[in-house]
Amino acid sequence: LFSHGSRLDLFHAYLSRVLKSGGEEVQILEGNVHVRQDTVDIYCDTATYYPAESRLELSGNVRILRNQETMTAETVTYL
Repeated sequence: LFSHGSRLDLFHAYLSRVLKSGGEEVQILEGNVHVRQDTVDIYCDTATYYPAESRLELSGNVRILRNQETMTAETVTYL
């Protein structure tokens, strides 16, 4: 996975699939998802990546960790 500026690394997901949406390939990660960008660790139930927009839609038990900071939510749009 790539995002605007730096690489987004996938560490874990139970399922990874690619769907076509409006001519664009969209990657969907499901189940105990863990990705990292630089020093930010992201955990959620489902992550949907839209490469043309460098947009990651996160849903379900979202936790974003950076150093000593933690953010939790049910849904997040990560650019």
